[in-house]
Amino acid sequence: MASDSERIQSFEEFWPYYVGEHRDPRCRALHYVGTSLVIGSVATAALTLNPLWLLAAPVVGYGPAWVGHFFIEGNRPATFKYPLWSLRADFKMLGLAIQGKWRPKSRDCNPCILHRSRRWDRKCGMPWGMLRAPHRCAVESLQASRIPGKASLLIVAAHPDDETIGIGATLAGLIDAGWRAHVLHVTDGAPHNPALRYELRERTREEAAAIRRVEIENALRAGEIDPDQVLLPTLGIADQEATLRMPDIARALAEHFAHLGTTVVITHPYEGGHPDHDATALAVHAAAALTPSAIALAEMTSYHTQEGTLITGAFRTDATPTCPAHLDGAFDPRHRARKRSMLDAYRTQAKILEPFGTDGEPLRCAPPYDFTKPPHEGKLHYESLPFDWTGTRWREFAREALAALGQAG
Repeated sequence: MASDSERIQSFEEFWPYYVGEHRDPRCRALHYVGTSLVIGSVATAALTLNPLWLLAAPVVGYGPAWVGHFFIEGNRPATFKYPLWSLRADFKMLGLAIQGKWRPKSRDCNPCILHRSRRWDRKCGMPWGMLRAPHRCAVESLQASRIPGKASLLIVAAHPDDETIGIGATLAGLIDAGWRAHVLHVTDGAPHNPALRYELRERTREEAAAIRRVEIENALRAGEIDPDQVLLPTLGIADQEATLRMPDIARALAEHFAHLGTTVVITHPYEGGHPDHDATALAVHAAAALTPSAIALAEMTSYHTQEGTLITGAFRTDATPTCPAHLDGAFDPRHRARKRSMLDAYRTQAKILEPFGTDGEPLRCAPPYDFTKPPHEGKLHYESLPFDWTGTRWREFAREALAALGQAG
């Protein structure tokens, strides 16, 4: 059950949620029928002074609408949680339809024209001040821009907690909307060097890895996601060592893509934030090239350094995405609370996660990268950390990995 902090607090906040629950024009048509029958029943009761017509109003109103939700949209009617706002929204939707302000199909929208405002988007037929529908639309359109059909989504993260940083609070909405989504971690989050385990430095590497696994499971539950349904076994690589295994990771990912029928992958950008992040980005791009079927690549944010300052929750602008699709992913209070609960589940990583906020989860198309060149000018973020990595050394391994995969040059 949603907590008070996660419940929608106003009709203005409810309306975008309502729009996202009524994507299919067949469902909306059934709502128009039901709402019209309610108006007719109330009018007949007033004209005939027969109160029995008022008893018929809920039946003729909810009947068609619920058929649309259960058998077409595949979701629960908003009436169950927000009965008064739902009734008000039914009449608002009918009014907009009569005025011709709700014409296009929201499922046909294109993230290349997404913007966040209270205005109506003429192409998508819905306001882009909402959360669930834009993210679903963004991923659908990323996939549809290259391949037809509904997407199967795989989130590939370097460490347990990276998925929460990048797309944690959004993921529940995608799953609720019917997506086949999985989360795969390249490493188990436990370095061989005890000093880099921070709060877990007194534990063995195996114990630290097990604790990190429990934390990701708890984080997913805090985000109203069943870990048994989405969380895949890690690739078992130690934290800090993904760079050493990039060819193996790429081949393993290609096998996962084939097995899961993956059509959309969301992963890290190549930004020099962490060597494992960059290794994961290279491996995902290489795996997509190894896969016979088309794979659409998208990115979530992680962290990087810009002019000496740590930046979280935003992309660098050095690389040009393969398409202009970009979503700022700004959150409302309900989703900020969800993200905070997920981040708080990582108790052993609390100090590390302090710089990460809950304002939103941007997404974008993945740019084409040259992994043999620095991601940006100047010092990389991980070169300022107590890691045994430099950008020059990392790129040497990148060249070797691409050569081993037949993708050099």
